[in-house]
Amino acid sequence: MGVRMFFAALAGDLQFLLPLATSVEDRLWCYANAAVHARINKALGIDHPIFAPITVEGIFEAITTVSTSPYYVLMSYLMREAWSEAIDWMNEYCTQVDKKSYSSYCSLYRFFGLIASLCRILKYEHNDSFGRNLVGCMIDALLAKELFNLVPFYASLLPKQDALKKIWDTMPYVKSDTGRQQFIKALNQVDFDGEDIAVQFGKFRVLETVDHLDCLRWIFLCSDKKLLYALSEANAMVRHYLLSDAEREARAVINECENLKLVDRLASLVNSSTAMDESAIFVRNEAAGVVINEFNNHCLYMSAQAHCTTFALECVRAEAAAKKLAEDEREGEWSQQGDLVGLSQRAARVERSQSRHERSKLSLDACKARSLDAVITFLRHPGWRTTTDADWARTEQLRALRERYYASILNLLVHDLGMCDDATAVLDLLPVLADDDLKLYT
Repeated sequence: MGVRMFFAALAGDLQFLLPLATSVEDRLWCYANAAVHARINKALGIDHPIFAPITVEGIFEAITTVSTSPYYVLMSYLMREAWSEAIDWMNEYCTQVDKKSYSSYCSLYRFFGLIASLCRILKYEHNDSFGRNLVGCMIDALLAKELFNLVPFYASLLPKQDALKKIWDTMPYVKSDTGRQQFIKALNQVDFDGEDIAVQFGKFRVLETVDHLDCLRWIFLCSDKKLLYALSEANAMVRHYLLSDAEREARAVINECENLKLVDRLASLVNSSTAMDESAIFVRNEAAGVVINEFNNHCLYMSAQAHCTTFALECVRAEAAAKKLAEDEREGEWSQQGDLVGLSQRAARVERSQSRHERSKLSLDACKARSLDAVITFLRHPGWRTTTDADWARTEQLRALRERYYASILNLLVHDLGMCDDATAVLDLLPVLADDDLKLYT
């Protein structure tokens, strides 16, 4: 058999070699070898004993008559530069694929998408809807393989609106910070504004059931030029959560902004801006001041609430310590005079209770002072009173926050002061409540 194969190869015997071929490369070599011998015999004026195609087109047409593999059919189109026919054939082939077993055809879609992308890059004429479908299948295959940073390149081959939709649909699946940075970089490399798309995607969309904080992280990953957008959207999210009684979510947003030091970075950027003209600098600085003040006011509210909660806990501890001291003192009054051991033990308990009571009073006074300072600072801060005519929704939200949380924090503080029977501190609040400049009642 080996000798026959050797002489068949030397003679260009296509019919004997083809049944022994086990791969695409072997089949192509058989046809190419036969074509070379046929051309040599033709040049020498000798009839080739076995018919063999001598052109590339003929070779691939011969292959397709023997094998039904889509590879041979597609390659026959490509070798003949029949780009439009290739696009039409790939689209027709995809429509015949069983959609229920999409995963098994993922690699085929990727291959077809690459070919269609090549045709679009070379700008050959073909049915545009077919090309869009094939490139779309390619992007879906990349999404299934989690090759997110390749999506922008293939999306750029589509019409702009279709490309943006594919990009937008891909972004929720990119979860890591590194992956998102690579995605933004890939967008920039294909002439999209990656940071602008990230800002649009990260904007707070109240009507959509998405992880708003996770979307906001797209803006956090942008350069410092987008810090104003990042803090503005964070404020919008905090306002929504506070008005929805979702203070835990609001606190999570604030904590993440503080961890990233957005306020400090934005303030530093404002102070170092020199490349802009004076009017632009004034407008940006004014906008930055508004969002920074509002964010600081959110932080002060959270701080005031935390201090009042701690104050209430200290009031409970102080009350428990006072009650324990009173019980120990009453027990000492009724003790028997002759029981010296018991008397000394009770005296020691009274001393410990007295010491605990004194410490609780000191801690209570410190908590009371901190709570008063936190509440007064919160009420005096202008962040929730910086309204803008251009943003009516924000103005109304801040008004609702003032109406709800000014009264809420004051009620909480007055309740805590009532627990420790401190009427003097309540009187100290009256000048603050009567200050018209604070606009507590408007």
